[in-house]
Amino acid sequence: MEFESQKIEQKNLAESSKSYRAEQLEQLRSVVGILVSSFVLAFLMLTFVFRTYNVHGSSMRPTLTNGDRVVVNKLAKTKAGDEYTPTRGQIVVFDSKLEGKSLIKRVIALPGEKISMTNGRFKVVNDRYPNGFDPDASYEDTLPKNDTTTFEEKTIPEGHIFVSGDNRAPSQSLDSRNALGFVPIDELVGNAALRYYPIDEGGKLK
Repeated sequence: MEFESQKIEQKNLAESSKSYRAEQLEQLRSVVGILVSSFVLAFLMLTFVFRTYNVHGSSMRPTLTNGDRVVVNKLAKTKAGDEYTPTRGQIVVFDSKLEGKSLIKRVIALPGEKISMTNGRFKVVNDRYPNGFDPDASYEDTLPKNDTTTFEEKTIPEGHIFVSGDNRAPSQSLDSRNALGFVPIDELVGNAALRYYPIDEGGKLK
């Protein structure tokens, strides 16, 4: 009887140990599954939905300053694919092949439009505004007033945009007014949607 009891007890212990190992294995599988899912989700989000960007330099002052951190919304470009065109006035981040680094600027003119500048003031001509309009009109009060850049009217090639830093002071921004030239749309990462650092200045970007 005692021998049978020992056998039963050993069997129960073995089954309990087996059950414990199975439970531990299941927990491990669950943790691995969560980690893999999180990694895949993070990869997909960074690839297709958003990206963070650290602002370097003063080319976007006063809107953004050196050290600011922003969230770049990539969703619109992901959805539109090759048909993507940003909106005028948006702040965009692009991976410049010319400069070999990421840059952040504001969209001033779109493909097919004509643009000129006289003493620091833009004029954009398109089908809707054949006599031209000032794309800075909605936020010109915040821009530096000492830009004296002047250039003759030029047409934005298809598949390209004209961008400028908000800091229009001489030599303060590498953009389409000077050596950067027109920016290919396929270099765009997305639009800078909001600033998350510094925290006290966080919020939606305009």
